[in-house]
Amino acid sequence: MRTQTVLLVDDSTAFLAAASKFLADFCNVAVVGTAQSGEEGVRLAEAIRPDIALVDFNLPGIGGLEVVSRLKALRYPPIVIMVSFNSENEYRKASLLRGCDAFVSKTDFTDEIGPVLEKFSAVGDL
Repeated sequence: MRTQTVLLVDDSTAFLAAASKFLADFCNVAVVGTAQSGEEGVRLAEAIRPDIALVDFNLPGIGGLEVVSRLKALRYPPIVIMVSFNSENEYRKASLLRGCDAFVSKTDFTDEIGPVLEKFSAVGDL
């Protein structure tokens, strides 16, 4: 199985550290970059071309929804997974309508992210 490269985009250094540490335990996942703003995330995605971008809904500068639009417009768009503490249906719906491939609640991150990553790996999207 090929290693999935992941870019994390979140303004919380605590979440970036925790998510990086948690994802390091997956044998087929490599965090290849972190960004603390939407603009930085888009620039990094363009430069490093990750397979997957985990994007926080609420970001300083351009918000998560705009980041999704910009990532999906790249020549090599990553799979985009929105992450947020706001897991109400309106956030999920807005994310999916903008082009997200999946939505993961930060509250349930450790339970939800593994199956989501497996889903994209299993269907050959990566």
